[in-house]
This record gives sequence, structure tokens and C-alpha cells, in this order.
Amino acid sequence: MKDRVKTALEQVYDQQSEDFVSIHEQLKGMDIQLSENAEKRLATSNKDPLYAKLQAQADELLQTKEQLEMKKEKLGIIDSPEEIAKLHALLGNFEAVWPTFDLEQRQRAFSLLINRIEVEVVSPHWIRLSIDWLDAVCPRIDIAYLWKVTPTRGEVLSEEEEAILRECWPHATRLEVLQQLPTRTWRALQRHASVNHLYRLHSIKEDIPLFACFLDFMPKLDGQYLFRDYETTLQYVKIACDNTAREQAPLYALWLLSEKVEDLANLFDGDLGVGATALVRPNKSVLGLEVSSVRKKMKTKGFAAGVNRDDLVKGAAELGVDLDAHIAMVIEAMSSIADTPGLAGIQETASLG
Repeated sequence: MKDRVKTALEQVYDQQSEDFVSIHEQLKGMDIQLSENAEKRLATSNKDPLYAKLQAQADELLQTKEQLEMKKEKLGIIDSPEEIAKLHALLGNFEAVWPTFDLEQRQRAFSLLINRIEVEVVSPHWIRLSIDWLDAVCPRIDIAYLWKVTPTRGEVLSEEEEAILRECWPHATRLEVLQQLPTRTWRALQRHASVNHLYRLHSIKEDIPLFACFLDFMPKLDGQYLFRDYETTLQYVKIACDNTAREQAPLYALWLLSEKVEDLANLFDGDLGVGATALVRPNKSVLGLEVSSVRKKMKTKGFAAGVNRDDLVKGAAELGVDLDAHIAMVIEAMSSIADTPGLAGIQETASLG
């Protein structure tokens, strides 16, 4: 990867060479003019009319220089071949080189290695982070959902919310209560019920975390759960809640497979863009594919050679889920859209003769 990134950055550097030379030559010329201007002002009395003209000229030069510096930063121009060499060394031995970078160098490295970062507030606790890397670094878009801990005390319930709580608190399940009051966490509702002497008529143990609200499960209240279905979403919400604390660990990152169908399919094959390597099953279908089949193929080095097995195992572990369960979830997700990438399989035909 480090060599691909080096080549890509060298190409960018060559493409930017004209602007690079132009801006740097202009900045160099301005530094000379500012130096000459300063010498003239030192030799001129501030009562001399010429001094005011020299000062106005210096101010204009400084303003133009600032604009050029901003343009240079906006374009993300690679300063020099030496900078490419530093990034090449970083990617070749990240653990050793990264600590030697100061904050400005780290920010600079990310600005060159990433095309775009998007941040979206999805729900009261979920933040969606999308990273579009330089293709040479990673051809897919990485998606993470960040769970953020919010203050424990929420806003006072409205009269309408109080009426809903009084009606459903005694007998409704935890999920049913949260559905009726989607912006409120169970902990906040517990506190309000206690103050107003509201009691539950049953004590059923329920799995929904105390500090999650229904919008964390279904952000748009449109029937679509954030992570495909209720059980999967609940699992991820529980993992996030279990790994956060208001002061010690206010954020938890849940990294997901890319949303691109092609990238999801990489779990089963290295390149679904080439028809001959789409799927090795006789019917070329993801429908009915079993976890055991995928695990068996994972042991074959030639199968999906571009997929790092260790990354799959590590990723499932970091999510706190069993690898087999994770593979099963991917199979289910792909099966639901099998027609889109052409993974629904081929029709069986009657044998001749």
C-alpha cells in the first residue's frame, strides 16, 4: 500500500507542479519586497509622506501573501518530494513514525491521505462518520457510528409527554414506552416517574439500555432500524453503552463494513466486477449460502486473496460479536439485495436427453 500511495502522491505533485512553482515564486518575491520595504521604512522618518505610502504598500503585500497562503492550503499542494518521502515512511512503519509527527504534521498527513470526511448527527447519541480515503490507501469508504454520552439530566417533559407517560408507564413494555416518547431515555423517564409517584405493575427484565432513546434505534421513525433490524440495532446499542462512561470514555466508535455492495461482497470474493470470479458456487448465488462454506473458503489462500483474514477476525472481535454471527449478518444483508449486484444466481435448466 505504501508504494501505491507514494506513486499516487507523486502524480498529484507533478500535476500541481505549475501551481506549486507559481505560488512559491510569488511568495518568495513578496518576501523580498517586504524586506526591501522594511529597510526603506527604517531609513524614512515617520513624518515623511513617503513613510505612509511605504506602510500602505507593506499592508497590501501582507494581505496578498495571506491570500496566497490560504489558496495553497485550500488546494492541499504537496510542499515537496521530501513530504512524499515522509508519508511513505509513515505508511511503511506507522507505529514507529507516527509518534515522531507533531500535531501539525499529523493533520497534514490526514489532509493528503483523505479525499473527504463527512460527519452527520444521526440521533441524540449516534454520530455518523464517513471517510473517503485516497484510492491508493483504501478504495472503499469507511463508515463509523460514534456513540456519544449526553448529560444525564434532560429537558423537562411537556404536558403532552407527561400524559403519555402516565397512561403507558404502569403496563407497557420498555420498548413500547420509548416508542411513545422517542426522544427520552429510559433513565430520564424513570427519574420523572419516581418524582411523580408512578409505578410499574410488572417487573420484567428488559434488555434496552437505560441511556438509549428510541431515536437511537430508529432515527427517522419510518419503520427502518438503524442497523437493519431491531435485534442487530439493540446489540450494537448495548455494545456502545457498555463501552462508554460520561467522564472516562464519552465516545465509542463502531466501525462497519462499507455501504457499497461491491465491498460487502468482498467477504466472499476478491473482485465481483469480474464475472468469472463472481462466486464459486455452482449456482453463483448468495442465497442459501452457509456460514460454514464461507469459513471453509477463508482457509483457501487463493479465495478472495485481497481480503485480510486477520482483519475480519479482529473486526468482529472489536464489535464484540462472534465471527460466525458477523458472517451470517453479511450473508443476510447481501441476500436482501441479491438482484442488485447480480448475486441472485442462475436459473437451473432441465438436462437434455
